[in-house]
Amino acid sequence: MLAGALIAIFLATELAEATVSYAVKQSVWAKTCKATADLAKLPSQALYNQNVKAGNLQNYILDGLRIRVYMAKEGGRNQTTAKFGPIAAYADEQAQAIIKGLASENAAAIGQVQEAAFTHGMLAEFLSLFSEAHVSATGHGCLALGDDGNGNVVAGTAKLTSTLSQCKLEPTTPQPTPQTFDYTKDKQFASLETATAHGDVTVGKSDQCRLTTGTTTDNFVDGSAATGGTVRFGAGAIHVAPSTTTQPALQFTEGEARQAGNIRLFKGWEAIRTAQQQPADYKQADLQTLRASPAFQSAFAKTVLNRKLQDVEDITREINKHYNDGNDFANLYWAKVNEATIDQTVYGGEGETELKNVKDMTQLGQLQEHYKTAATQALINKIKTLEASAKKQEPKAAEDKEKVCSEAGDDEEKCNDLKAKDCIFNPKGDKGKKCELKKEVKAQLEKENQENKGKDGKTASDRCTKHGTDRTKCEAENTAGQPPVCGFRRGKDGETDEPEKEKCRNGSFLTNKQFALSVVSAAFVALLF
Repeated sequence: MLAGALIAIFLATELAEATVSYAVKQSVWAKTCKATADLAKLPSQALYNQNVKAGNLQNYILDGLRIRVYMAKEGGRNQTTAKFGPIAAYADEQAQAIIKGLASENAAAIGQVQEAAFTHGMLAEFLSLFSEAHVSATGHGCLALGDDGNGNVVAGTAKLTSTLSQCKLEPTTPQPTPQTFDYTKDKQFASLETATAHGDVTVGKSDQCRLTTGTTTDNFVDGSAATGGTVRFGAGAIHVAPSTTTQPALQFTEGEARQAGNIRLFKGWEAIRTAQQQPADYKQADLQTLRASPAFQSAFAKTVLNRKLQDVEDITREINKHYNDGNDFANLYWAKVNEATIDQTVYGGEGETELKNVKDMTQLGQLQEHYKTAATQALINKIKTLEASAKKQEPKAAEDKEKVCSEAGDDEEKCNDLKAKDCIFNPKGDKGKKCELKKEVKAQLEKENQENKGKDGKTASDRCTKHGTDRTKCEAENTAGQPPVCGFRRGKDGETDEPEKEKCRNGSFLTNKQFALSVVSAAFVALLF
């Protein structure tokens, strides 16, 4: 009977001791500190990621503008310059893709920050609560220093952060710099993926803490009854159940984490893992990258091959052929754009600079407009020069030229002013007609006019129109191996004589008109970009 009583007393003593709650081991609470360290970095990483995307957008827009400035400056006057157009199309495509994704990517970045901040707040609250819950540094408390239960505890948040620098309880101002996440990897998060079983979470009779038990005695709710549910501290890092206190293993799928009771830790880990996938920094594309771009392919087919993309049998082969397989691509294309010298006075600056130094979109727009206007004026001047040259080459009747000279009458000074028009002053000439056409010029004109007439003395135009709709007689006017005199055709631009009717017309009109059109077409190609 005595033995039975002793056994009962022993069991009661053991049970009472087993229900006493103790401080959390440092090896356990340190995991949550490491988690706060990585979570606190996420806002800076998210800001950096968004800045990279914004910088990429700016660079693609600037590249597209700079290429167009370069092409306008060069006048688009040859096939090599036209090859820059598809590169600008690629830059536009990339900029548009970034703009299209801005809303969703901004929302995703904000979501990452939100998830991380929520989890960080829960961990910081746990660490603050447990570090402040103490009697003294050498008395009872809820966070043990070490794992041996020697009576030393964390006495306040200041002691906590000085003991373990990874404990980040306060937010810091985000910095747009890439972060190193020391404790977050694939299916790893500050060692929280490794469970700590009941009995190993807390330590030592000298470090008592009523926050760590839910048993019928000594818990923080009622000393006579067990808690009614599981209390999850630190976003689910520590579970205080009615009969157990554990640190469950973090699960890495949403469903499993929710079931394990540490969904918030999972969400924080997931946010960091997403933010770690930072966008690539911008760099000017090589040919391999450009070849894969639908916008580049389409623009190349149109501007370089003058065809539709769907009509090109092997677009990759054509691109490689025209861009020399990408060899020395950076120097042949990007360097020419980047290092092109531009006039800064166009937008109110001073002197000259390289195009790559212009980073203001408005200024680039002004430069493009300036060089396009200059190219247009140069084109107009060229056309005028060609027209004047062509006009000089047109044979004129001697009487027309003589009329110009005779208008000066007997005024020697006025006649001398007409030397460029082959006029000469003859003091022995007839009264009122002493300003004459040079004899040799008159003779040449008369010869040319005669050659332009047929056997019947009529001009080419007369020789052709007289045949009307008789195709056989019309074509008989032409001599093999020589430019056609007549052509049986409908009227061309500029011909007002029944333009829709097919009949015998002056053949030289077509030749001259084709030449003029070729000049104008070539000139306008120069203005395409």
